[in-house]
Amino acid sequence: MKQLGSKAGALGVAGAGVSIVSGADTGEAVAAFAMPPLPWPYTPLDVEETRKRAHGHYAEVHCCAGVFSSIVGGLALAAGHPFDKIPCGMMAYGASGVAGFGSLCGTLNGAGAAVSLVCGKKTTDAVMTELMSWYAAAPLPTATANEYAVTGVFTWKTPDAVRTELAQSVAGDNLCHLSVTRWCKAANLGSGSKERSERCARVTGDVAAKTVELLNAVHDGSFRR
Repeated sequence: MKQLGSKAGALGVAGAGVSIVSGADTGEAVAAFAMPPLPWPYTPLDVEETRKRAHGHYAEVHCCAGVFSSIVGGLALAAGHPFDKIPCGMMAYGASGVAGFGSLCGTLNGAGAAVSLVCGKKTTDAVMTELMSWYAAAPLPTATANEYAVTGVFTWKTPDAVRTELAQSVAGDNLCHLSVTRWCKAANLGSGSKERSERCARVTGDVAAKTVELLNAVHDGSFRR
């Protein structure tokens, strides 16, 4: 089943610059920016660093781009080209279940896009089946995410950020509106509360971490579905 490549500022185009070339330089420049066919080689990432990175990205780009940029940005730092040419901001559409429609949770949307860069379709389907099954059944945010908030492992740019332990809930589904509604009921809070926003930030970290855990397992041959 292994179809994942085994060779070797994430919110925009990670590390990519633009320059004007002419004459003999043109061919060299085109070659330097040429994108290889998918899937691309994957470099194992640190699960917990990815969790922290995704949680931090949520405040800037929300759930879908937060997961995608945490993984692709990590790969850009680890391997450079071609991951450093990906404009991660393109995933902003997926916030709140695609343009606020509450459909597929943006974290899963962003995860699927990242997985498809480094896995063939058969493996992508298997990884996403595992991830989406986990998401529907796991108490979220995870205990790890709550611990990171309480102990200061997570960092925030605003002084009034929610740093306390949050209620957990089981989504029972992969839809944004069901996931959020069931958490709001468990926490007795509204969807517009800052606690709900922080809950989604922690879930963004959790899904990014789980995705990397699965990709690492594919890479080392231990993934089973």
